[in-house]
Amino acid sequence: MQDILALASANLLTPMILCFALGLFAALARSELTIPEAVAKGMSIYLLFSIGFKGGVAVADHGLDATLIAALVAGVILSFLLPFVAFGLLKGMTACRPPMLPPSPRITVRSRLSPSSPGPRSSNPRG
Repeated sequence: MQDILALASANLLTPMILCFALGLFAALARSELTIPEAVAKGMSIYLLFSIGFKGGVAVADHGLDATLIAALVAGVILSFLLPFVAFGLLKGMTACRPPMLPPSPRITVRSRLSPSSPGPRSSNPRG
């Protein structure tokens, strides 16, 4: 039982979980919580470093093997394909169609010269 509590406290007190809990609590309390932009940027950088270091420690503990490489390749492929799948699903499931544009008016260009006139005169005296 002591091991389970130690594992739970180690996982629940990570920065990612604590920031998620703060956001969830603020949303449930309908708080007007605003975080200054500089602090939010610092928190996001801190969280990214925390996730990266935690992943790096896990890779260092288990080593580089075929399972890790397969997971990395699958992650890259899925991150490339997911936007296309989401676009197809949204296009098929929603009734949002592009608006029908009215036909554009025809523009006719009329010449200032009448059809019987020979055209502009050349300033060249030879012809």
